[in-house]
Amino acid sequence: MRQDCKECLGYRNKGGYGVMKYQGKPVFAHRLVYSLANGLELQDIEGWVVRHDCDNPACVNPEHLTIGTVQDNVKDRMDRGRQHDCSGALNSNAKLTAEQRKKYWNASFLVAVSTGKVPCPESSA
Repeated sequence: MRQDCKECLGYRNKGGYGVMKYQGKPVFAHRLVYSLANGLELQDIEGWVVRHDCDNPACVNPEHLTIGTVQDNVKDRMDRGRQHDCSGALNSNAKLTAEQRKKYWNASFLVAVSTGKVPCPESSA
């Protein structure tokens, strides 16, 4: 955390983002602060991401907040070395472990070969 971050003192979600009620609805604090600091309404920034230049999800300092696209946000993450490997079994939506996937793939391949649906290289005997 940078020394000049101003952290949301209220509720924070699992990701560390401040959440507050605005007009009776829960909203991310940094999105609300960005909107108000720039004379906008929340609906004006729908479809946009409010990025933290400070990499502190709890920060609501308007000087640390920048509007951008999802692609901008992903680039920020990659540039700052925070891109996590979510492939295979590391993905929270994965249905199979790496070992199960390998067994399934091998079994499927053998069935495909035995039914002639996968071309096999000719043996050079």
